[in-house]
Amino acid sequence: QRSAEIYSQTPATPWINLANNLGITQFYAGSASPNGGIILGGAQDNDTLRWNSGTTGQWAQVKTGDGGFCAVDYGNTNVMYCEYVNLHIYKSTNGVLTYFDAITGLTDADNGNAAGFIAPFVMDPNSSAILVAGGTTIWRTTNSAGNWSSIRTPVSGFGNPTCSAIAIAKGNSSVIWVGYANGLVSKSTNTGGSWTNVSVGSGMPGSFVTSIAINPQNSNEVWVSLGGFQTNTLWITTDGGSTWNQRRG
Repeated sequence: QRSAEIYSQTPATPWINLANNLGITQFYAGSASPNGGIILGGAQDNDTLRWNSGTTGQWAQVKTGDGGFCAVDYGNTNVMYCEYVNLHIYKSTNGVLTYFDAITGLTDADNGNAAGFIAPFVMDPNSSAILVAGGTTIWRTTNSAGNWSSIRTPVSGFGNPTCSAIAIAKGNSSVIWVGYANGLVSKSTNTGGSWTNVSVGSGMPGSFVTSIAINPQNSNEVWVSLGGFQTNTLWITTDGGSTWNQRRG
């Protein structure tokens, strides 16, 4: 907005709006269809926005509120998943024209003490019917969010942190990595049957894990980024978490 004279503002001489056609929002997370023709973005205060290259206007917003993580089913792009705060996951089967709850069994949902404000969930790159979600418990569904089951209970020895990042290895659904809001990073190689806390003793700072990326050609190479203003927030392992190196620049 602009004021012609800030000291003489009255209802008769209002501020002038300069935001015509200026579209700005904060996206927490995003997902795209395989051909890039559909994009979902979870936006602060603006729900999950959908961009479709084949529609007039292109961007669509179904409802208001905060949007979080989201996923487009790469086998059927009419199926999409999105999220409200504290891990409340929704599903659409008609291209996000309408949603319905997809939290059966997901007891961390809607609990601010058990799930982060923007809690992560990801779609398995090997099977779109499988998703993994994280609160203080790690959850997995194998039937397209028909119901969820726990694959890791809260990490009580580390203060019951909430999950903040998840990755699943391409080519091997048994390999799952999770990061937490207190800097803990863990992995499972048997679909959550057992877990190894790979960040312990690594030198990583105890700060919020912002993302985890597994090399799709080599699941032993994993990148972890952490929040904060220090210089030691990007780490890589090439041996599945046994050793770590810090990266800068």
